[in-house]
Amino acid sequence: MKTKIALFVSLIVFAMTACSNVVEDWDETLLEINFRQETLPATLKYKIEVDGPTNLIHESQGAENVRVKISVGHYAISVTAFSDDIDGTKYASGDGEITVKTGQYSINITLDRAGGVATPTAIPDAGTYTSPQNIFLFTTTDGAKIYYTLDGSDPDPGNPGNLYTGPFIISDSGLTILKVIAAKDGVESSLILTVEYSIVIINTVWINAGTFLMGSPESEPNRNDSYGVETQHEVTLSKGFYMSRYLVTQKQYEAVTGNNPSYFQGTYLPYGLANGDNLPVERVTWYDAIEFCNKLSKLEGLEQVYTITNRNPASGYPITSATITADTKKNGYRLPAEAEWEYACRAGTTTPFSTGNNITTDQANYNGNYPYDGNPIGTYRGTTTEVGNFVPNAWGLYDMHGNVQEWCEDVYSGYIPLPINPPSGREGPGGPGVPPPPNVVFRGGAWDSYGDGLRSAWRGSSSAAFYGNNRGFRLVRSP
Repeated sequence: MKTKIALFVSLIVFAMTACSNVVEDWDETLLEINFRQETLPATLKYKIEVDGPTNLIHESQGAENVRVKISVGHYAISVTAFSDDIDGTKYASGDGEITVKTGQYSINITLDRAGGVATPTAIPDAGTYTSPQNIFLFTTTDGAKIYYTLDGSDPDPGNPGNLYTGPFIISDSGLTILKVIAAKDGVESSLILTVEYSIVIINTVWINAGTFLMGSPESEPNRNDSYGVETQHEVTLSKGFYMSRYLVTQKQYEAVTGNNPSYFQGTYLPYGLANGDNLPVERVTWYDAIEFCNKLSKLEGLEQVYTITNRNPASGYPITSATITADTKKNGYRLPAEAEWEYACRAGTTTPFSTGNNITTDQANYNGNYPYDGNPIGTYRGTTTEVGNFVPNAWGLYDMHGNVQEWCEDVYSGYIPLPINPPSGREGPGGPGVPPPPNVVFRGGAWDSYGDGLRSAWRGSSSAAFYGNNRGFRLVRSP
């Protein structure tokens, strides 16, 4: 019998010919071998042979990343592992092949060793998915039993609670760490296979087209109408749209981007929160939110609404500047237009809040002041709360008032004094894409807002590069 040791091999662009400015002329790449099998003995030595346009033999020891330069072309890759503990004899070996053109590549190579139960295989492989996944586990060792866990802990062979009896579903949004081991009486158990699945499921509500009064009447307490900020006017949205039922959570954001910039996470979990996964993501710039929309659209096979150029920094977070253009005919995810946001928040109401003329800390997460009198009432939590923790509005949308302020797509301006606005619902002249945009709109109030900042008509604006622990976003998608 043989035990398999999984290696992850990725190829990334390393250099470019000095006289060329086009990707097709890149002629040298960096082959990077990452040993992701955490149970590999540190004493192992590896001999890596690359056969193709570039022929080389590279030796290393221990589960450290290996980088070797190769040229574009087709390659056969052979890996042999040795150990001084067994007198330098072959411990394991594996083969693979790949055609290198340009850009980034990956290849999985499995090392097999003599003796022991074969390491299980999981189908589908690790990755980010936008729907629940049926997981199948296999081993090539006859009579072996498979044990697994989904919480990142090592499975215990012989524990009935860890026994694999058939396919199972991973449906929880966010990162799930699957660990698998195979065992058989009288034979050494397999090495542990670790597979990471990121599931991103956006729960949406369909919002019908319609006409409503946007802004606030003069009689509304604490309204702000300086420079036409809240001037009441009729808006017609001629097309319906999907809006995410919840704010984008930290685990959704991290599953798509590989990054969680939020302040309220990790060890800072007040008020008995079990974990930070379902807290809204915050400390994201408007640019970050735009990029998330594109990445999620790509994962779901949808058209990307935004074109992002001149990104600064070129990679990483937060994005401090970029040039953004939008094509609203595309069916991918985007930020809500300001008129779409207020229309959805009101859910047919004309009162200051979708809850009526008043709001309390039992209905939303804010600092308790409304109307402002300097004396907070109710519960001031001092933190974000898990999404969906309060009663939704009449259209099934949660946290439209409070928790975190929400980025909208529009450039900020006074309302255009037209009886009917464009079907897209954009209020600002030109919408997104003025490079760089002036101040952009955010809505909804936050955990640290006064109650008047939670009103359906309330408008805020800031630089698109601003990020704070009271700013997040939700998604919209056109059919």
